Amino acid sequence: MDSRFAGWRKPLAHAVLMGMAGVICLVMLDEIDERYGLNWLFALRGVATAPADVVVIAIDQASASRLGYPVHVSKWPRAAHADLIGRLAAAGAGVIMVDLVFSVCRNDADDQKLADAIKKANNVVLVEGFFPGNLLGGESQVDSDFSDHAIVSRYVRQKICPVFVDASTAQSPFILPSTTDGRVTHYWHFATLADNAVSPLVETQPIPMLPALAMQVFAMPLHAEFVRVVQRVHPSLANELSVAPRDVEEMMLLLRKAFISQPHLQRQLRQGLAEDTALDLRQKQIIRGLIDLYASDGKRYLNFYGPPRSVRTISYHQILEGDQNQALLDLQGKAVFIGVSAQSQSEQDFVKAGDDYVSPFSGTDGAKISGVEIAATVFANLLDDRTLVPLSPWVSSGFMFILGFVISLIFFRISSVMMLTIGVFLLSCYWIFTYYHFAQFHIWLPLIAPTVWIFSSMLITVLMKSHGKIRQFLAVFRETLPEKFESDVRNSHAPIEVIHETTNGICMFTDIWRYSAIAEKMDPHDLRRLMARYFAVLKEQIILHDGEVISTQGDEVHAVWRIRPANIHQQKTRACLACLDIARAIERFHRADNTSPLLQTRIGLHCGEMSLRLIQASRSHAISATGDTVNTAKRIENANKILGTQLLMSASVTHGLKNFLLRSLGEFILPGMSRKVLLMELVAHKPHAEDKQRWLCETFELGLMAYQARQSDIAMQYFLDILHVYPDDGPARFYLARCNEASLTQASVIHLHDVPVTKITGTLTENT
Repeated sequence: MDSRFAGWRKPLAHAVLMGMAGVICLVMLDEIDERYGLNWLFALRGVATAPADVVVIAIDQASASRLGYPVHVSKWPRAAHADLIGRLAAAGAGVIMVDLVFSVCRNDADDQKLADAIKKANNVVLVEGFFPGNLLGGESQVDSDFSDHAIVSRYVRQKICPVFVDASTAQSPFILPSTTDGRVTHYWHFATLADNAVSPLVETQPIPMLPALAMQVFAMPLHAEFVRVVQRVHPSLANELSVAPRDVEEMMLLLRKAFISQPHLQRQLRQGLAEDTALDLRQKQIIRGLIDLYASDGKRYLNFYGPPRSVRTISYHQILEGDQNQALLDLQGKAVFIGVSAQSQSEQDFVKAGDDYVSPFSGTDGAKISGVEIAATVFANLLDDRTLVPLSPWVSSGFMFILGFVISLIFFRISSVMMLTIGVFLLSCYWIFTYYHFAQFHIWLPLIAPTVWIFSSMLITVLMKSHGKIRQFLAVFRETLPEKFESDVRNSHAPIEVIHETTNGICMFTDIWRYSAIAEKMDPHDLRRLMARYFAVLKEQIILHDGEVISTQGDEVHAVWRIRPANIHQQKTRACLACLDIARAIERFHRADNTSPLLQTRIGLHCGEMSLRLIQASRSHAISATGDTVNTAKRIENANKILGTQLLMSASVTHGLKNFLLRSLGEFILPGMSRKVLLMELVAHKPHAEDKQRWLCETFELGLMAYQARQSDIAMQYFLDILHVYPDDGPARFYLARCNEASLTQASVIHLHDVPVTKITGTLTENT
């Protein structure tokens, strides 16, 4: 017995360690799971049907054009808002939530008309503006020992004009915890707005957020029925609720306090509601949403229905057109949310509301979801009982420990082939299980951490069962591996893995103008430190935009973007954004240290098929790329010298891109090549392009067309016009020199190896 147990001691110890490591993996990957795992689950589930009782009235570009109003909604006549609210109230809307901040009092007839319409509707909820604050104690909430809701510091309230406050049913802000990239995944029903001087550990009075307030107003017609349901479970609370409170917010805080102090109240009320025979299904649906509202913890996750406008959306102008239009016929008893909501990314850029967020359904077109649609989604989740429910931290941790423990015991006793088969099978079952609970029951199980951990368990088990199998490969690759990689391989017992892949991709080369002259004048130690900081700046931007740095040598950086058919447009966009961000990052680099020599970076990009070789061992890997695409990219980068440019790429990269300002420089046969390449200069990202840059591209295009048509005098005039504004513009100087060279024929395709470098780039250094 003892001998048999002794044989299990090592596997059991290994299993316990793997279980503990699984818990650590869960904690480390929590944010990644929220960002990517949740997105994958939404993508797998697809679009869901939003409840018909929630409607968004969109203030959009179409309405501005149709009604003849300015693009900025703050300049719209408030009489139009009054007319809209009056029509919605007459149509029988159950609650009207206005996501427009009426902080400026105009004190005119329009203000009075709007106030009268709000008061007459008697169910209008207004949003309060605010200046952004900081979250205390984490991303969304503080220690639960002190508070059950989020605390927001440095909050500056933007008061609503008193005439509208007096007329409305309630007012509240809608604060969303978004990330730096505008992504939003969760929200709060209640939050405390704390002054800087107030400690987050001191209990302060929470206020309901806008969707919660709208839910309570929407449920007010069922107040008597709600009190009757509460009476069965909590008579004293029912007695307090039966006395009409002074305002909606006071009643909400009373209910919130009761639910927090009695955690079992939600389960008891839902059970009593299910047994009530006097209520119909819709009434039960509304009261159930009310119960869930007050029982919710501080952090709630959004269950998006789909891309922007998945919640039923009606344009503002459609409500105002005609007295008996179709849009008004079915708003009886519905929750209506009014706010700015664009239909596409281009319209969002045009409207510039600043209240748009990245959602899992933003997609390749970049369209974001508006703040008013998020408010409607929060409301719809409550009403439809579809709020996402993640596993509690304790349950998730226990699950990961058991997963790591059991898988480790299984893997330790089977062969590598069987381990791979079982691992893939378990992972497939878990993904199906996770998707089913997400789609059917709105329960969010961790996806990334278990996936990573199952593969990690297999890898770790293989490493523990395999020793000393790598040195046989070391001699083969010794000459091609980086020094650090070779050192890691020597000190590791892990096997070397070599992967060959032929793929489409984008290849980038960069170098520094006149690097040899800079290196000649600097102390080697200072040069090494300068280049280390320079390479760090370039690598950061490349990796940030999903690129892979292959090598850094001398003054040169070589990187690639791998392309799959599904992400070709995204990868091209990322590569171009990386070029522009590198240029900006180098400018910041020099502003931060103006004592260092100027490192003028030139970039070349080309897109096509390439062969990649990935060598992995231990914690390191080495990657290399070969092929005509790599060769062409290097020659395009060198062409910057002749054309006097900095961001040069082939048309294979820019094909299909619409969001960048590009300058076509014509077709060239690069040195050492026989086929022609259409070269493009990346000028700017269109949303940030200046008028002068657009003029430059348009004028150059006219000059190039005249040059190619052999109209030298006309072409020269265009190029001279450019040089008058941009005296050191390299392409204009290049073609002006071609026009002036009587011995040169103005061919449509130019052999760059025939052009002396010094002739064109004589003033480039002075300019840059």
